[in-house]
Amino acid sequence: MTVVVVATALSLVVAFAVANLAYPQTGRPERTDVVLVLGPATNDRIALAESLMKKGLSSNLLVSVGSSKATSDPDTICSKKVSYTVYCAVPDPFTTQGEARWLGRMAREHGWKSATVITFKPHISRARIIVQRCFDGELDMLAVTTPLSLIDWMYQFAYQNTAYVKVALTPGC
Repeated sequence: MTVVVVATALSLVVAFAVANLAYPQTGRPERTDVVLVLGPATNDRIALAESLMKKGLSSNLLVSVGSSKATSDPDTICSKKVSYTVYCAVPDPFTTQGEARWLGRMAREHGWKSATVITFKPHISRARIIVQRCFDGELDMLAVTTPLSLIDWMYQFAYQNTAYVKVALTPGC
């Protein structure tokens, strides 16, 4: 009997974790005060952000750029002339929490009350929790569809779910 209960509980936890990564709650693009691209600022994240900006869904873009350019060249968006304001920075620390703190500071400085955050699908749910701790405005989370291999999905399953422990151990912004 105990084995059945434990197996059932474990199955439910795994099912929830898989659903949370593969089918996170995301919004649809709407007008917000700012769009934040979480790092790494991959080409697909930048492309989605630029698409939103060109549609006039925001007039402010924050791009979290890492110290290396292994995945993309965000300097393109950070240095080109566009009709909206672009802020690029390496958050300190260069983590989701550092990015959320940066968004919170910038929102207070500029009076922003709504934000769209762009990341990739497995990161959405955990990123939402972290960003909500630092930004108390309306929040919309958008995911780019990054093709992942089975090995990548297994890695993300382990990484993202383990990272929830850090989220639990570091409450607050």
